[in-house]
Amino acid sequence: MAASAVPGSPAAGPMENDESKKLFPLSEPALMTFLKTVADASVTGVTLLNVYSTTCVLAWAENPVNIVLKAALVGLPLSVLPILLITRSILKLVEQGGCSLDIGAVLVLSQFIYIYVLGGVVITLMFQVSKTIVASITVVLICIVIKMWGCVSNHPKCLVAVNSNRVDLKNCQSIVSGQSIAKVNKAKLAEGKLEMAPKHSIQANSIRNSLNICFGLYLVFYIGFMLVLAIVAEKWWHALLGIAIMTPIHMSGLYLTSYVRDGHTMGIPNSDDDLGCKLLAPGNM
Repeated sequence: MAASAVPGSPAAGPMENDESKKLFPLSEPALMTFLKTVADASVTGVTLLNVYSTTCVLAWAENPVNIVLKAALVGLPLSVLPILLITRSILKLVEQGGCSLDIGAVLVLSQFIYIYVLGGVVITLMFQVSKTIVASITVVLICIVIKMWGCVSNHPKCLVAVNSNRVDLKNCQSIVSGQSIAKVNKAKLAEGKLEMAPKHSIQANSIRNSLNICFGLYLVFYIGFMLVLAIVAEKWWHALLGIAIMTPIHMSGLYLTSYVRDGHTMGIPNSDDDLGCKLLAPGNM
């Protein structure tokens, strides 16, 4: 990619001036390429890892595994796959300036953290090892990954603020609250940077309708999955524990689906490379 900044990325600020101080600084175009590569590979890689982890626990675990945990692991691949697919779509929007680069960085970094957490859980379930030791090693590895990420990239901004021992409430709040794509597009629409041409509106409506269907199906799957956990649980608190573990994953999938859907409610980029065409391209689905 060219050395220019990623479209839609914020103007350089005090934290961007720290780029030269990093050990292996990544420019925004290089970071964008890295994020897209990881997101593309993770759809297959993380899904296979989920399936393999489930198989290992169900077939070769040395310790008896609670039925609720078994059910949760069986549903894990289907629970995470939509999030991986939506992450790819969000990175396409980031590339075109539809949302902040920080959002893409948070999603990809979360995938690395998820892999370590999954590894710690599988090791604990399969082998007779100390849960405290496994949890401690997992936390240390996650901290190392986060620190290494902060050493090469200025995104997300809240992570840079933590790594540099500075308090930047504005940047942290922007990541925690998450500015919706619809708000970004609304501002661009007011500036004349977006339009809803008739030839584009059909494609945009098709994408919105498809995402609405995906949202509904995922919601039905989430409710059904929670009911299954409640039915198979031997004790009521086992069911609550399984629901508490799986709910954040499903809520993330529902939120990200609505997040992308909002990107098509206020218009599309006023450019030759139309957003709808790119999201509907075979390589992006």
